[in-house]
Amino acid sequence: MSEQPPSQPPPPPSGFQPPPPPPSGFQPPPPPQFPPPQGYYAAPQTNSKAIVALILAIAGYVLGPCGIVVEPIAMVLASSGRGEIRASGGSQTGEGLITATWVIAIIYLALFALGVLLVILIAAAGLHTRTYTPSY
Repeated sequence: MSEQPPSQPPPPPSGFQPPPPPPSGFQPPPPPQFPPPQGYYAAPQTNSKAIVALILAIAGYVLGPCGIVVEPIAMVLASSGRGEIRASGGSQTGEGLITATWVIAIIYLALFALGVLLVILIAAAGLHTRTYTPSY
């Protein structure tokens, strides 16, 4: 048996010209961007200040007494975030996070105030106790 050369594709029909190669550095055009179908809208984003405020409010408990510095910051961020959410016209969410921040911060501040009051009362009671010294 003799070796046969690999089969060649048939020649193009007469008059057919293949397309020219693209120029060097050619970039294909980007795919077309279509707007969302009617009735659909972009999902609302959660306000970042609401998220940070909640994280700070929870961190206040972890920091113990040092949380007294963090809790007011969380409350200010929550107030600012609430204003941004209301001004966004529905494109931002996070009201629930802001409510949770306020509840957590107020409970922390109330517990902190009770702790300070308890320390003051214990200190005041300790100053007014009489010590018994037996006389021999």
